[in-house]
Amino acid sequence: MMMYSTHCLVNVIAGEAGASQRGRRWAARLGGAAWLALVGAVAMTAWDLSMDPVMVRLGAWVWHVPGPYFGIPLRNYLGWLETTFVVFLLYRLFEGRWPARPNSSLAFAYLPVVAYAFTWLRATADNLLNGDPALGLIAFFAMGSFVLAALTALFARRQ
Repeated sequence: MMMYSTHCLVNVIAGEAGASQRGRRWAARLGGAAWLALVGAVAMTAWDLSMDPVMVRLGAWVWHVPGPYFGIPLRNYLGWLETTFVVFLLYRLFEGRWPARPNSSLAFAYLPVVAYAFTWLRATADNLLNGDPALGLIAFFAMGSFVLAALTALFARRQ
């Protein structure tokens, strides 16, 4: 769910809500599929920076060799970057082969972006109020920078 939300968020930041014909144009302007895949991978890793420490704190999983970031090894985040970059890149390289289906409404097209934003707000609020304020600030800035970029892109298009 978060990969799809992140993909749509990057499309909004890049200037489109995901139509593949137009998507090829803005992908070319921004340096192609690799650049968009990298932005998506960083946005996904920002989400994981916010979520993994909570899951460790709740006991959902345990690292046998704790790392420096809230008990999580840094290789975990390198793995998130690498894996999501490859998945996003492969999808971006092939998405132009299938015609985009038109959305029934613009609001429907932005629902995945709202899901990313809601996850950002939830991670920030939960950590600031109930868990770890430092992690709440990390969530606020790491994920929030992508939400802010999407909002900026949306408002710039309306003017």
